[in-house]
Amino acid sequence: MSKEKEQEDHANDRVPSYEESIAHQGVMPSPSLEKSPRLSIQQRNRLKRARLINDLICSQVEPVISGRLEDGIGATVAILVPSDALSPSTVISTSNITSPALASNTSLLRLRDDDYKSSFLLQPAVINDLASALTASLVDPAQLQVYTSALPNPQPMEPLPARPQPDQRNTLRYMAGIAEPDKDPTGSTGSWNLGWRDENDPAETNAATVRTDELTVSTRVQDVTLRLESDMGLLEMRSLSSTVAVVEMSSSPAVVVEMSSSPAAVVEMSSSDDVVGRAVLEKLKLESVVVMPEPEPEQPTDVEPWS
Repeated sequence: MSKEKEQEDHANDRVPSYEESIAHQGVMPSPSLEKSPRLSIQQRNRLKRARLINDLICSQVEPVISGRLEDGIGATVAILVPSDALSPSTVISTSNITSPALASNTSLLRLRDDDYKSSFLLQPAVINDLASALTASLVDPAQLQVYTSALPNPQPMEPLPARPQPDQRNTLRYMAGIAEPDKDPTGSTGSWNLGWRDENDPAETNAATVRTDELTVSTRVQDVTLRLESDMGLLEMRSLSSTVAVVEMSSSPAVVVEMSSSPAAVVEMSSSDDVVGRAVLEKLKLESVVVMPEPEPEQPTDVEPWS
């Protein structure tokens, strides 16, 4: 009898399991402890690229370009030098650039973060996404989505289609020399277009252009030559592959204001540009506005030759 009691006391003295302790306390497991679905390698790659591009645009590129455009400059250029292109102790500026010829409104951005190396910054996909993100930040900043706090919903991966097997009879006919030379059933020889990649695939080019009603943004990979001073104090030329971003504002129509002796002013512009003209006149503090309609083009008249 005492031996059964000892076994019962020993069973009661054991450490309870995790499920038993939670059930006893009435605490439900946290949803954060549940295993979330794993993202595919393609989704993780796009997510990381979007985060780096958005951080680069918001922290370095967009403030510089916006400052130029707010000063009234219609076009500006930003050169992004990868972080591993030069040693950290090397100091460069636009005065070190010897080629290509630069305009006066050019900015040189030396990237310091290890994430922005040449292997990342010079990719065709990054060049394309950089133009789209920069356009969104300048035209409508709300469109620039920051993915640092939210993860995309994983999409179910569809199985790859099965590779069709070549017809054995066509293969034997080709090997026997019966089939035509341009009809290779195996697709293993010759210069046939197998459809692997389009020749005009924009993802494989090192340039991208995005046009809107307000501005045009183009990004490209370009070699930039710098005149640098070596450790021995000698000048040397070094060529670097950099990312160049060009932003051009859309050309606005000219507004001609003709002042007269009366407080009124005559503005020559088309009817679609009334908003621009009225804004200019409000800044000039004029009392009245007379909008002249756009003149119609003159019709050519036939001139009879002299008899």
